[in-house]
Amino acid sequence: MDNDADYFAPRRFLREPIPELFKCAWMLDQAVGAHLDGDRKTAGNLFRAADLATVRDYVESLWGKASLWPEQVHYKRLRTVSNLPAKIPNAKDRMPNAKTKAAIVERDGYVCRFCGIPVIPASVRKAVVRDYPDFVSWGTTNASQHAGFQALWLQFDHVIPASFGGSSEIDNVVITCAGCNYCKWHYHLKELGLEDPRKYSPIKTSWDGLTRYQESKAVN
Repeated sequence: MDNDADYFAPRRFLREPIPELFKCAWMLDQAVGAHLDGDRKTAGNLFRAADLATVRDYVESLWGKASLWPEQVHYKRLRTVSNLPAKIPNAKDRMPNAKTKAAIVERDGYVCRFCGIPVIPASVRKAVVRDYPDFVSWGTTNASQHAGFQALWLQFDHVIPASFGGSSEIDNVVITCAGCNYCKWHYHLKELGLEDPRKYSPIKTSWDGLTRYQESKAVN
């Protein structure tokens, strides 16, 4: 395998997001709007409709049993790089504390810093699952989990993994979707031919991660 930076041109992400991810986010947004208007029937139907088969296939291609990434997304793109920091044996990524997480969200918003898709905090998904159990499932397997909430699941990614000396401080952690986080795994950006997402400013949008769903509960 080649041993220099020309083996792969730098990429912003490991797999380009599909348009249906944005359609899914739109439907979930509409579902929350209907819920806040008191229209539970429409909200439930929209939550269910956002469990798109195309999004399920996308998720499975990234980290499901039928995953393509060991062969096509990930390992075939893995490069041997000679100038990496020394690895730290048995190092584990530690999650930033609550204060740091809040600061990261404030900086990045609810958008993946790698692929740019909208993301939703797990706390929002849990509230929706609780309130709409007949429309949104979240079991113990990929197939039993709502594809939309799974694909748009907000994660905190250590840009430089702990195994290469990366910290859990705000300057080393970014908001990502589940797919980008899981596929990047514990590898260094240079091994994957990925650009550092911190080179680019966070994408500013009106997307609120559906957090108004929880805020409405607090008000009520």
